[in-house]
Parts: sequence; structure tokens; C-alpha cells
Amino acid sequence: MKNLISRISFEEAKEKYSFQSAYECMHGERTTFLGFNMKNIIVLILCLIVPIIYLVSISQYDTKEIQDGKNHLFITINIIFLIVLVFSIAIYFILYRKYSNIFLRKFRHGKILFILPEINVTLYSSLIILNIFSNTSSYISEGILIVYLFLTYIFVRTIVSTKLIAELNNSYDFNEVIPKWKYYLVKFPMLCLTLSVIGSQLYRLTKSFFIASKSGNLLFQLYDSIGNFGLLFLAFSIALLPTILFNPKIIIQGELYQKHPEEFRKEYDFTKEEWYGEE
Repeated sequence: MKNLISRISFEEAKEKYSFQSAYECMHGERTTFLGFNMKNIIVLILCLIVPIIYLVSISQYDTKEIQDGKNHLFITINIIFLIVLVFSIAIYFILYRKYSNIFLRKFRHGKILFILPEINVTLYSSLIILNIFSNTSSYISEGILIVYLFLTYIFVRTIVSTKLIAELNNSYDFNEVIPKWKYYLVKFPMLCLTLSVIGSQLYRLTKSFFIASKSGNLLFQLYDSIGNFGLLFLAFSIALLPTILFNPKIIIQGELYQKHPEEFRKEYDFTKEEWYGEE
């Protein structure tokens, strides 16, 4: 992706971004009550509330109450919440340190707004996968969990790159070919979430009917399989939902500012302190 953006010259880029857009990248819109720093803190707090509450409450839990053979599930769930906590804090400060210049404030906020919720939601959705395969061996359930996380990473990366290429095609007249299935994948999260909600309601209604009619065990097993497939579908749709927060315009603008920092600073007539911050 950086190779595509590197093809954009400063002369092309400055036609797209005015002084006003540069000012908004540094300080936000004039009508905005909260600055980028405060928005970032709010995102971090929202991402930390659930894991902190869980880990505090679980510290008082009597492990003797865990069912036989479920220790691995208990440990895996604790690890997931711990990873959410550690990764959220670590990535937050890494992004702050990496993009510390004033002209990158909006770019940094765009990354925080997408990456932190994506990590949180993906790991929380993995609890659905653990629930589906909770009755299998620890090796199978954890192996499936790893495959699920890997596939989610591939899907998210594909959606992000598709959005970026589509924006470059629209704004800079690139002619990069995007396969139709990638366009469909971008629309996948909301469509799947809607279908999952509708499907879950139909599943519950029809299952209740067959329970009332005292159908055989084979039919119940079939419905359990359908239900598990629906939950798997729901997990993927939930994990991909934060891609809606990904804004390719902000990312491309930030990348171009990083590529031509001095040219843009002089073009907008900012001092080094105003543009980069205190040195």
C-alpha cells in the first residue's frame, strides 16, 4: 500500500489538502468540543472497562467451582481478557510515541479509533468460538481459536487494503483493479450481522417447534449444528464490524503528510514548532 501512496507527488497531494484541512488534522474541527487527545483517552477507557471489571471480579472467584475438564477453558478466557488489557494499553502508547508530531494528530486518532476496537471486538468474539467447541479437547478448541484469529486478521487486512485502494482510485485517478469479492467483503460485516440476528430468531422459533413436537435426537443434532454454524457466522461478522470505523481518507492524508512534511509545512506557512511540536 505504501508503494501506491509513494507514487503521489507533492504537487498532486497539495491540490487535495487545503490549509483548513491541515489545521483540522492538527487541532480538529473548530466546532468540535473534544480534541483528539481527549477522544483518544475516551477510546482507551472504553476498551479497558470490560477487561478490568472481569479480571478484578475473577480474582475473587473460587477456582474449586470450575467443572472437571474445564480448567483449560477457564485459563484461555482469562488469557483473552488479559491480552485485551495489555494490547490496548501497549498499542495506545506505541501509536502516541510513533506519531507524536502535531500534524499527525488526526492520523493517530484514526488509527487508535480503528485498531483498539478491532483488537477488543475480535478477541471478545473469539469467546463465541470457545463456547461452540467447549465440549471438545483443549487442543482442538484452542487450535480452532488460532485459525479463527488468523482468518479474521486476513479478512480485516483485505477490507482495509480494499478501502485504501478504492479511495486512491477515486481521489487520485489510480486504475488499480479490485476484485468484486473484495467489494462484497467490505460490505460483509453489516450484512452478516443483520442476517445473523434474523437467522438466530428463526432458529429459536423453529427449534421450539420441534421441541414441542418431540422430534427425534437426529433432528436435534441437526439443529445444534445449524445453530453452531450461525454462531460462527455471527462471530466473524462481529469481529469485522470495527472495519466500519476505518477511514481511508484520514490514513492516506496522514501518510502523505509523513512523506512530504517539510513541503506541506512551508506550503501552509507553519513554524516548525506549530507543525512538529516542541523539539
